[in-house]
Amino acid sequence: MGKSSFINKLIGEEKIVVTDIPGTTRDIVKLPCVYKGQKYMLIDTAGLKKKGVMMKNPVERVSMYKAFKGFEISDVVIYMIDSNEEITSRDEKIVSQILKLGKAIVFVVNKWDLVKEKKTKKHQLYNSILERFPSLGKFYISYISAREGSNIYAPLEDVKKIYKSYNCEVKTPLLNEIIQEAQMHYQPPVINGKRIKIYYATQIGSKPPKFLFFINYPESLQESYKRYIINTLKERLNLKSVPVELTFKERKRERRIH
Repeated sequence: MGKSSFINKLIGEEKIVVTDIPGTTRDIVKLPCVYKGQKYMLIDTAGLKKKGVMMKNPVERVSMYKAFKGFEISDVVIYMIDSNEEITSRDEKIVSQILKLGKAIVFVVNKWDLVKEKKTKKHQLYNSILERFPSLGKFYISYISAREGSNIYAPLEDVKKIYKSYNCEVKTPLLNEIIQEAQMHYQPPVINGKRIKIYYATQIGSKPPKFLFFINYPESLQESYKRYIINTLKERLNLKSVPVELTFKERKRERRIH
């Protein structure tokens, strides 16, 4: 009993078959939902079983394909975790793929009513997710019981906040102020005796937020410094649970005529 039960509770109807067998849902099911006057389109994707099972069973392979199709047409993915299970390398691969697709994500821990040491478990889960997905940075996580219907609307509250950030538009002066302050706090590296410098930045898209940077040596900028810029933007712009995409382009240097 997991995500399908959770969706049924949200919409107030038994629209989706609920069983204790993982992977019961194999098709993409779209269901409208209204919460506090806000309209949502819920997409129940195919359940993903263990990798070995999916590779051996052609039906399960199709289910996996449809699940990722569901991710592709979503803005925010609610990723449900069973409180009785640990975060696995398979979870890591799926979530990493969701982030590569440019989708925002909120984690939901189900069967929270069965957890005895809640404070300890929260600490363990949060740190485990943080360690496995460092590129995500700070993230939203809710603790629910789909069976009891407790705290089930908390994920929608998180989704509303995330979508606002996911669709944000940052004014160019503010963006460049953040970038200049970031460079002052931690200068870009020196490559072959030349200091890399970011001259200017502008937003070129949203869902997820996309930024274009004009710098002197884009091919030499290290991944660690790109990560620093992403983390700075996430922190200053409150892009919690939202991926950020950066593009670096060389600024043409003016030629002097003598």
